[in-house]
Amino acid sequence: MYSHSLKMRKSFEALQLSFIKNPYTELGTLFMNPNARGIGGGKLLSFARFLYMSNNLNRFDKEVVVEIRGYKNATGITPFWDKFSSKFFDLNFFDADNSSYIDNHFIGECVPSFPLILDFLPREVGRYCGKPHTTSKLALSLLNSQGFKSNGMVDVLDGGPCLSSKLSKIKVIQNKNQFKVKIGKVNSDEGLSFAFNNSLVDFWATRLFVKRISNIEVLIDRKDARHLGLKEGDSINLSH
Repeated sequence: MYSHSLKMRKSFEALQLSFIKNPYTELGTLFMNPNARGIGGGKLLSFARFLYMSNNLNRFDKEVVVEIRGYKNATGITPFWDKFSSKFFDLNFFDADNSSYIDNHFIGECVPSFPLILDFLPREVGRYCGKPHTTSKLALSLLNSQGFKSNGMVDVLDGGPCLSSKLSKIKVIQNKNQFKVKIGKVNSDEGLSFAFNNSLVDFWATRLFVKRISNIEVLIDRKDARHLGLKEGDSINLSH
C-alpha cells in the first residue's frame, strides 16, 4: 500500500484463497510402518515415484506439486485450523479434511476470496502458517534436496506448506542414466545408487551397491542380480 500524500509505503502479509490454475501432477502422502523407518526405506519410497515418472514423462504434467501436512501439537490440536480455518466451516477438522478429498468446491464457497491481512488475525495464524507437522519434516527435507521449493501457498485447512518443482528439474530425474549389466562381486564400499527398470506395469526400484566400469557398463553383485532377475547384458537405470 502507498500513500501519495505521506510518500509512505506499507506492506502487509496476507492470506488469500487461491487455486493452482495450470495443469499439475500432485504427489500423494506416503505412510510407512514405524518399524521400517530409519533404514532408508522412506527415501527409497519417496524417490521411487520420481524414478517411475522419469520413465513415463508424457503421462505426467510438467509441474509437480506436493502438500506437506500442517503442524499439530501434542494434544492433537491444529492451531491454523483452530484459530483461522474453522471460522469458515460448521464442521470439525476431520470432517472438513475428509470432505476436501471427495469434493473441495465447498472451500471456494465458504472461504472469502479477498485478502486477509495477517496482522489482523490471531498471532497463532502467522506463527503456524506454512509450518510442517513434526513427522513431516524429513519428507520436507527430502523434497527440498530434490529441488522442490515453496510456491507461496499453504493448505487452507491445516496451513501446511505447498511445494512445487518442474518435473524435468527434479534432481534424481536429471541424474538418471542407463547402463548395461555386468555381474560379479561388488564390495559394500562402492557407492549406493538407486536402481530401477523401464517397465510401466511391473516397475521396481531399489538401492544397490554398484561399481561403474565404463560410461555404458556397471558391475552388479551376483546376489542382487539374482534377486532382480537380471542377467549380463540387460539394461538397468541408475540415479543418485
